Amino acid sequence: MNSIHIKLDYDEAINIKKGALIIEKELLQAIGYVNAYNNLRRQEFALKAKIKRDFLALESTIEAIKAMLPIDELGLVKKEIKQVVKQAIKKSPQIIEKNHSTLDQELQEIKEKLARLG
Repeated sequence: MNSIHIKLDYDEAINIKKGALIIEKELLQAIGYVNAYNNLRRQEFALKAKIKRDFLALESTIEAIKAMLPIDELGLVKKEIKQVVKQAIKKSPQIIEKNHSTLDQELQEIKEKLARLG
């Protein structure tokens, strides 16, 4: 195996060693940042899971409280009103068409009266 020797000045050798140490320091810092990030992500996932469990428990508690409360007539009336409104919305195009045809008839009558007068 052939060896190649390169002559370096003392200042060049010092600069190369400084550069290598700086790169090593920055790599170690980057590894530290990545490890810190991974720890934060694990904590975030743990907190999200805890929040989800808490919300599910809260939801079941609310449902249990709703089941204990008596049903009032007003609540039933509100449901009936909502159903009537939904049906009215479904029928509204038909009503609009009827109103449109009666408006056309009234306009025609007014035009006939104007024609008779004029």
